[in-house]
Amino acid sequence: MKVLEKPTVGFSEFCLEVDKRFPSFPVKAMDPTYLLGRWRYTQGVYALDPLIEKELLKSDKGEIPTEALRYLPEWAVYISTRAVPSLEGFFFTFSEDGEWGNTLLFLLIWKDGVEQNFALEARETLHESLEVATLYGNRGVDVDRKAISQLLSRLFNLVLYLCSKNREIGPKAPNKPIPKKTKKGTRYLVPSHPRMWEVAFRKGADLRRKLKQVSDLEVEGSTTGRKNRPHICRAHFRWQACGKAWKDHELRWIDPQFRGFRDSGIQPGEQPAVQRDVPPAN
Repeated sequence: MKVLEKPTVGFSEFCLEVDKRFPSFPVKAMDPTYLLGRWRYTQGVYALDPLIEKELLKSDKGEIPTEALRYLPEWAVYISTRAVPSLEGFFFTFSEDGEWGNTLLFLLIWKDGVEQNFALEARETLHESLEVATLYGNRGVDVDRKAISQLLSRLFNLVLYLCSKNREIGPKAPNKPIPKKTKKGTRYLVPSHPRMWEVAFRKGADLRRKLKQVSDLEVEGSTTGRKNRPHICRAHFRWQACGKAWKDHELRWIDPQFRGFRDSGIQPGEQPAVQRDVPPAN
């Protein structure tokens, strides 16, 4: 596994070097500069509600096609993690570069200061990409490929939520970079500082309220002998058919489902989760 040294120059200066260093695959995949260079155009930092993050990490995603990643809100994202031990967060991008193929790039930032980057050759589904494709980024050091694949599979769930049709991101929807006309021609303007995005906080508050009600009912049921108490069905991702003649598809995250609401008196949240239309990447 390749362990990267932190740059000796400032982070902004380090990212600006991306335009000068675009080596061919797989060298590009071994170098985090390409990923950081894509991220610097928006500098989005995504912080998930802690409870929703835990639910996402254990969500079933089945055979989700890789094309779902085209709905990533920005070219590259940084996701802050709390539920993965020792992991501070990670950068991710889905590169569709015709010169060296479609590639999934990760840069993991550990709390002890170690940085690890991985590149997976994108296959038809995410499962196949993890199980079949070559995992770059581990040259020169022994690595537990199974453990890394399991970790990246869980992190994919966090990325997929950002790509889902019913994602909740605030305070407003992020966008991919848009070129601006300047005196020197068309340019992409780089933000002066990272921008924080709150993810699924309203969903998290609603889920905590429901869990508290279910917990209270379980205590009540244990004393009354009632057997048909409300229960929770695990969250999962769904690649759902939509559009005219059901020819299109969209990714949706089905959050934990509570059974037995009406009999128990539990009601859905007063405020619905924010739903945003996500245009596909060009």
